[in-house]
Amino acid sequence: MSVAPARTYVGAEAGLQPLARARSIAWPNIATRIIAFCAISIGTHFALSLSGQVLLEQARREAIQSGARLKGAQQTASALRSEVDTLTDFKSVQNWAFTNGFVASEPSAEPSKGWFRVASRIP
Repeated sequence: MSVAPARTYVGAEAGLQPLARARSIAWPNIATRIIAFCAISIGTHFALSLSGQVLLEQARREAIQSGARLKGAQQTASALRSEVDTLTDFKSVQNWAFTNGFVASEPSAEPSKGWFRVASRIP
């Protein structure tokens, strides 16, 4: 008795053809499903990666634009601040008052150079 199964022949005189076994239909279906799953998974991965890169690039461009707007706003605020400082300077207020007819009866002294405490609370 041998380990390998013996082949069965239909007839010794009929051309010695082995009997054909019916193939299992499960393996081709499983292979087709595995290939389809892999193709869908890879396609989804590429589509999501591309959309993620697009969103990341859009966020980067928006950050650059907001930085440019911030820089412009800071420059405008700096220009306005210097203009307000110029307009509220003691000499410019005094010149404006003189040109508009607001002249004090007593000459005003120059503003003090430092801060002085007028009153304090002693505990």
